[in-house]
Amino acid sequence: EVNGVNLDALESLEATLPGWKAERQWRAETRFRKHRAPEGNRFRVSIPETAEPGICEVRATGFYGRSNTRFFRILPRDTEVLTGEGAHDPGGAPGLSIGGHARGRFDEGKVDWYRIEAKKGERFFAFCEAEGIDSAGDAELVLADSSGTILETSRDYRLRDPLLDFQPEDDGAVFLGVHDYA
Repeated sequence: EVNGVNLDALESLEATLPGWKAERQWRAETRFRKHRAPEGNRFRVSIPETAEPGICEVRATGFYGRSNTRFFRILPRDTEVLTGEGAHDPGGAPGLSIGGHARGRFDEGKVDWYRIEAKKGERFFAFCEAEGIDSAGDAELVLADSSGTILETSRDYRLRDPLLDFQPEDDGAVFLGVHDYA
């Protein structure tokens, strides 16, 4: 779904990535609506299998013309990606494996939590790319143990994007929280 200012009645998305396809999503016909109607600003994006991981630029075209470019991150094909939101309560946090990725949106005043099964002495990094992909978010990462004790926090490692570097002293679950600091 494409959101933003002056993005009314979008017609298409174009990208700098060769082979990129973005198909507009349409509402189903009903007995009251017999014509095709767009499903908001929703598009189904297809990335070619030959695409290299990295960032490409995307533009939207609609009622007000073409937008400025926005960044779109392409991950390696074998990367685990959590596409739903994290839980606002650590007790219901979805599992995130080491090397996995999560994507989502900031909910005002709320922390999204993810559960990571950590191994003693196995160092891992957590990075939130917000400003790096042109988001207005000012992200903060929080790492807590199962009792809720804050182990580490991070903001503004690279521009406004945080990075946590953690090496657990014991095996067990730790909880990674991400939220908009503003």
